[in-house]
Amino acid sequence: MRAALVVLTATVAAPAFAGHDLNGDGYADLVIGVPDEAIGAEVRAGAVHVLFGSAAGIVTGGSQLVLVTSFGTGALATKDDRFGAALAAGDFDGDGFEDLAIGAPGRMVSGIPGAGEVYVVRGSASGVLLGDALQVQVWSQDAEGIKDRVDLDPVFALPWSTEAFGRSLVSGDFDGDGYADLAIGVRETVKTVERAGAIHVLYGSSSGLGAARNQLWHLDAPGVKGKAKALDDLGFELAAGDFDGDGRDDLVAASNAPIKPGVRGMLLALYGGKKGLRAKRCGWLPVDAGTGAYTAGVFGFFSLASGDVDADGRDDLLVGTPFQAVDGASQPGAIRVMRGTSKGVSTAGSTLWHRDTPGILGSVATSLRLGIALASGDFNGDGADDALGGAPYSTVSAPLSGDACEIHGAVSSGLTAVGNLYWSGDSALFGTSAVSLDGFAASLATGDFDFDGFTDAAFGAPGRDVGAVLDAGVVFIVYGDAGGLGASSIALDQNSPGIAGVGELGDRFASVLLR
Repeated sequence: MRAALVVLTATVAAPAFAGHDLNGDGYADLVIGVPDEAIGAEVRAGAVHVLFGSAAGIVTGGSQLVLVTSFGTGALATKDDRFGAALAAGDFDGDGFEDLAIGAPGRMVSGIPGAGEVYVVRGSASGVLLGDALQVQVWSQDAEGIKDRVDLDPVFALPWSTEAFGRSLVSGDFDGDGYADLAIGVRETVKTVERAGAIHVLYGSSSGLGAARNQLWHLDAPGVKGKAKALDDLGFELAAGDFDGDGRDDLVAASNAPIKPGVRGMLLALYGGKKGLRAKRCGWLPVDAGTGAYTAGVFGFFSLASGDVDADGRDDLLVGTPFQAVDGASQPGAIRVMRGTSKGVSTAGSTLWHRDTPGILGSVATSLRLGIALASGDFNGDGADDALGGAPYSTVSAPLSGDACEIHGAVSSGLTAVGNLYWSGDSALFGTSAVSLDGFAASLATGDFDFDGFTDAAFGAPGRDVGAVLDAGVVFIVYGDAGGLGASSIALDQNSPGIAGVGELGDRFASVLLR
């Protein structure tokens, strides 16, 4: 099958590159965050693994283990750093290699625990550059030139911050200058409003990310519609994409802001321009946009992703609503699609996909919180991006073992139930069985790891036991072909040959994946 497909793709335009390539060899790489990893006696210090793509797909040979101690800065790993809790990648310095941004939202800054830092390490032909302090940038709210400073939490008697700078990350070229930029979510106290939330934006240049043009966006920022309120948590999830098709990336930030009494969940859209993101045309999008209602009383925990599911040249916004009620079931979850238009993300004609949508595999009776994880990619190579949604609390053949749905896009019409696929720990391709509390598809990533023109996917199962080691964690990698995902698969953990370290109790390997 693969040989015939190679001949076919040679007659059409080359597919756009899918994923992130840190060593510039043309194959997408897989980056795995393990924020619960203990480093010595320091619990939840965190770690990151970088695995490289090849003609054979993801390989473990030459993989890199990245710790907060890896950069030659003299930094020490400490308890609750949660290094690797958020990941992003982009060519911030324009040298042809993507660079890696790593969030450590629990990291102490200026003597204040929980303030958070972000580490940005340069990519190269050998992967990310470790051991040289000149190759890494360390950002925090106390970094020189950054707007704002670390705030103390007023509730705690001891000096403490709950701001968690770097809790979410996404890259995009917001000013269209060819350098990737970085958006950073922070659980910001705005004036005296606790956990209102904010987003810092750092812009790329030939020398990498810089503070000179940095922006701080929150609901009291000039030109932004709305008003900061306690627990709004703006920026707890971020997505970037060119939603209006103008050649510059735009940013969507999730917020727990109220839609109406008892119902929370709003999205703030900021659009790119020559000088970067701007308040002009910014808009609010209700998560329940036009189809159904977001479950009352549940704070708006949801996920975001972008992809061009209708192949019209503009990215569309995918919103996972894991607490969505469907046909009498309280929280089977759903995925909402808002289309990109010349004016940006639109709620008009938005669609809702769940386990009771006609033709979609699975059942709301066993589905629980579909949409906690989201990713997109062109798995079947037809030119339209597809959606991948994780439901890690679903019951398959074991309680809370987790499952996922793959819904294919189509030119002009967008997502369609035709040919959709169902994935779980029981999928025959894996040769395994689902196990209670696996959390299969708690994290998702996509990229063309073997560069054959079909996007591949990684499914994190951070609750999976490895031998007798509980919650050590496993990642399942599945390769795409003309039918979608399913050509072949491999499973990896921290005991796999070539991967540094060892699986330990509670590591929860692959709880975070670079999308």
